[in-house]
Amino acid sequence: MIDIKEDREQRDHWISTDPQSVAMKTDDLVQLAIHGLETCPDFCGSREMLGEGECFCVRARFPSAEHYFLYLELRNVAKKLAGLAFLSSLTKED
Repeated sequence: MIDIKEDREQRDHWISTDPQSVAMKTDDLVQLAIHGLETCPDFCGSREMLGEGECFCVRARFPSAEHYFLYLELRNVAKKLAGLAFLSSLTKED
């Protein structure tokens, strides 16, 4: 069981964290963008109360909300590149 008051306080701190004051390895960010972010497969009280983008699972992997937003942008790019690579493989002559 989660303490929703504590979870909200942690979320508020995470949102207000200056992204330049915390670090995340570029390799970690790129790997997440390529493979996607796995969150709780079952019920998650934090996700239920705060939403998928601010739940504990997300906050535990990204040092700030800005890092998470960067991940979302990179994830979109990675999906588009994967789609283009797939289409390219279909159009190649044998």
